[in-house]
Amino acid sequence: MRGAIDGSFQREVAAARKVAPFCTAQIVEVGPDFIVTEYIDGPSLREVIERSGPLTGPSLYRLAVGTATALAAIHQAGVVHRDFKPGNVLLGPDGPRVIDFGIARQLDATLSATSAVLGTPSYMAPEQVSGQRVMPAADVFAWASTLTFAATGQPPFGQDTVPAIMHRILNAAPDLGLVDRPLHELLTACLAKDPARRPDMQQVLTRLLGHTTMPLSDVLSEGRTVALTPEAALADARTLRWTTLRLSPLARPRRVSGPVVLGAVAGVAATAVLAVGLLRFLPTTEPGAVPTPSTQSPLVAVDVPGVPKTGPEFAAAVEKAIANAQTASVTVEGTAGQGQDGVDAKGKLHHVPGKTTNYDLMVSNPNDPSGEIGSLDDMATPRRVVLVDDLAYDSALRQRAPAPAAPSNFDEAGGHIWLAMTAGMAASPRHLQFLLKHSRSVSQDSDRKTITLRGQLKAKAPLADAGLRPLYEIYSGGTTADIKFVLLLTSEYLPKSFEVNMIVELAPGEPVRSPLTMTYKSWGTTGTIAAPY
Repeated sequence: MRGAIDGSFQREVAAARKVAPFCTAQIVEVGPDFIVTEYIDGPSLREVIERSGPLTGPSLYRLAVGTATALAAIHQAGVVHRDFKPGNVLLGPDGPRVIDFGIARQLDATLSATSAVLGTPSYMAPEQVSGQRVMPAADVFAWASTLTFAATGQPPFGQDTVPAIMHRILNAAPDLGLVDRPLHELLTACLAKDPARRPDMQQVLTRLLGHTTMPLSDVLSEGRTVALTPEAALADARTLRWTTLRLSPLARPRRVSGPVVLGAVAGVAATAVLAVGLLRFLPTTEPGAVPTPSTQSPLVAVDVPGVPKTGPEFAAAVEKAIANAQTASVTVEGTAGQGQDGVDAKGKLHHVPGKTTNYDLMVSNPNDPSGEIGSLDDMATPRRVVLVDDLAYDSALRQRAPAPAAPSNFDEAGGHIWLAMTAGMAASPRHLQFLLKHSRSVSQDSDRKTITLRGQLKAKAPLADAGLRPLYEIYSGGTTADIKFVLLLTSEYLPKSFEVNMIVELAPGEPVRSPLTMTYKSWGTTGTIAAPY
């Protein structure tokens, strides 16, 4: 390649020339304004997986050893790759080769703790995401992410939106799919949130080759030999041990809810003192046992743009997501009015950003039918009510003008319109955003597809919001009144379910609970809502 001499070009040349020729594309010639590297005749790992699916058996083992050998050699030269990923691994006829030192940095260079974030999101380490100093442990994390992609077809923290990926990298356990032990244990150790708890690449390679300790020169030589060995000759017991997949996923480690911190994902304390080597970094479990959470101290939370951590930040993310999607199907089930009235509503919502949320619902009160079946006072029979721009359209009252349905009209509303207004306030984006913003604390738990938020606040707080006051006003006279909620979000921050439990002690020792559960589906696909007449 050719290009003007600048700092980044010189760093690339200096870094690449320091690396021993183990499973990397070698420099052939360097000129005043160009660099010639060895041509590798083969596709990238990313192309192979996307075209043919995950690797297994000798192909996977050869890839694991070859890439671990390359990174161990790179680190021996005092270099950090910083962008190791499937696109930077070429599968040549003589084995895998690691390429692209375009953003590599020598370890003896001065690196700021707040240096720019470089890399590919799905394969970045937590410290890389958060802009902290990046050391060889970041390449170990990227190697494990790349091996997971090769074995399962998916990186361990997903590949959807950048904020969602970063959130999982910082807070969620890795999803290793059907990868079995011992590779599962090795990848888990390499994907520890704390870089100090990851093995280095020499230890990774030593373990892959079946040793407990080995000089670096010897382990690099053996690793290169394995990487150059034809796959047919690698079909042995060692390869089978490292590449066997399960019929169903391993049970995932239990996650403990709490404020957002960078903490360990998994690990088990060693049951015996080992002399040296990789084993002190890895979970030591009996065959078939499930790893348990580590007791290591969490790191301090860091500020990552686009990844919410606090209640108000999640409220802003939810508000933005709903403003983009605008429509959804919705159900509301539970009780209201100090637990006396049942609420059963099914239909759809249409959120108009900056204005209001409209509803088209079938509503009923299964707890307290107050009139003759089939009459206008029959609350047990579902009836369609449409709420548009603070007006209510009752399907049984088409001959009448729409009824006022602003929150200020709540006390005057009756029957099915009252039920629809209750359901609308409970399911409204305004409601869940308010609770997120004003909770005393919000804890979270997450996996690849779902973010779970839990919070608690005093029930008097929503009385300050005119749009929510009618829903909570009945609880203001109790000696104590609390709101507890659980909100499930998609990785795009769209609500999936919203459980709210209002607890009030109208008399000492006599708490009354009014639980409501809102479920949301089909965001962005259900269509807008207009006045029916």
